[in-house]
Amino acid sequence: MRWVMDSAMEEAVVREWAAGSALAGELVVRRYSPFVYNLCLRMLRNEHAAEDATQDTFVNALRSRHKLPAVRDLKRWLCTVATNVCLNLLRRDRHAASPIAIPDVDDVSDPGPGPISPAADRGALLENIDALPELTRLALLCRVTLDLSNQDASEILGVSPEAYRVLVHRGLRALRARFQKGSS
Repeated sequence: MRWVMDSAMEEAVVREWAAGSALAGELVVRRYSPFVYNLCLRMLRNEHAAEDATQDTFVNALRSRHKLPAVRDLKRWLCTVATNVCLNLLRRDRHAASPIAIPDVDDVSDPGPGPISPAADRGALLENIDALPELTRLALLCRVTLDLSNQDASEILGVSPEAYRVLVHRGLRALRARFQKGSS
């Protein structure tokens, strides 16, 4: 059963959790673990890894609960923690010597690809995002799923804001081409 936590209730739960309440922590886990799991699954593409990442996210959040009084949006904060956990897992699994290719910012000559398609449903969108190269996929997940600012997303991904913008631009262009090809 899905239940809704209004902002006043969420603030009270966050305050209690920051003070060490196990019950408040359990409420946070019950409320947000499906969302965190789905985010981790999208990023890692592996159910077992996503389960581990979800657990690690809440363990890290518990360890960092002293930061909670400064948190304005618990869901976004948990998304950031989960994204960092997933990126660390992806980096660990990758060869340490393989560098991440940062796109050349000069490649962006037009203002952007514009909307993909009003008819494109979220499931099809996420499925097509999954087919993109890893860094592009992660950039678009930050944009579509987390709705992060360019600055926040670039910091999480470890690229410059300009490189993040290029990744999103290229990803949106690739998605538009996929959707146009599918509708033809």
